[in-house]
Amino acid sequence: MYHSFHIYKEERKEITLMELSQINKGWTISMGENIVQVHHPLGQGGTCDIYYGSFNNKESAIKILRPKQKYKSKEKYQLTKAHIYSESLILQNLTHPNIVSLLNPSCKGKLIDNKGNIESRHFFLLEYLEGGELISYTQTGVFTEDELKFYGLQILEGLVYLHSKGWAHCDIKPDNIVLTKDLALAKLIDFGFCSSFINHSELQEKGTVEYLSPEINARIPCDLSKADVFALGVTFFGLLTGHFPCFKACRRFDPFYRLLYEGRYREFWRKMNRKNVLSKECKTLLQDMLHPNENKRPSMEELKTYPWFTIEKVNEKKVIEGMNVRKIKMQCINNQSAGISHNN
Repeated sequence: MYHSFHIYKEERKEITLMELSQINKGWTISMGENIVQVHHPLGQGGTCDIYYGSFNNKESAIKILRPKQKYKSKEKYQLTKAHIYSESLILQNLTHPNIVSLLNPSCKGKLIDNKGNIESRHFFLLEYLEGGELISYTQTGVFTEDELKFYGLQILEGLVYLHSKGWAHCDIKPDNIVLTKDLALAKLIDFGFCSSFINHSELQEKGTVEYLSPEINARIPCDLSKADVFALGVTFFGLLTGHFPCFKACRRFDPFYRLLYEGRYREFWRKMNRKNVLSKECKTLLQDMLHPNENKRPSMEELKTYPWFTIEKVNEKKVIEGMNVRKIKMQCINNQSAGISHNN
């Protein structure tokens, strides 16, 4: 879990989980008198490596900046370091049940291996979310509308709160939505590209290419809160249909997104949703979220009032039970894959 790949990934050396596993149980991070225990890798972020560990006898996800030599230049290293300190600073000022919690802000500590070797590294600590990323559950099939309603409304609540603080996430995707151990809560993670939309003046791409809105792709001044709506629409569409990514890039030349540009919705749904039948209310929601004109996209607050969310109440217990079944199936799939890899 906690793996995500950004548009900056080509600017760093790829690191495999096998290489990450070089940090084993017995390694620690010292920050003054406090000690963080590092146990095993969870995955890779766009700017950091993520590990499972513990701090003050509490489970945590440790986000650690890679060593300088893993980047092509000193400038790229400084940029990624700035990202993790920015993310940490933003999370210090956010408290919401649908946003990952910060346990300890960014700082510089001493990474000590079990041979006593010491290396200075930048890191911060987040709550450990054991339920896994939403995208991982698609191994067992696309999401039902009820499943997505249940978790989608929670993410909307988190984003309404984030936007009320003047921040846009700028990297919404299924990889960055993670569930708690009991599968009852969905939480947004990875705020490394988070930007203020109140004083927004940058015209650079931030986030993951396939989830960027047309105006971000065109690098024109825009409302980042509406760009978040678009990215969430791509996320919802992918989870419901299994199209990951659903567009190569949300530009007019993309053969599928062009249908939305031209308002050819019937043809779009015929081509993109051949195996699944989505409700009329669901299609309306997605069409509005993916509208090429940001001024015609609803806000996060407005999305909560759409009929798809309000007409019929979701049976939460049934959804969680179904997700637990998915989780068991996922574990079987992963165990089988691990067995095949081991035999090879």
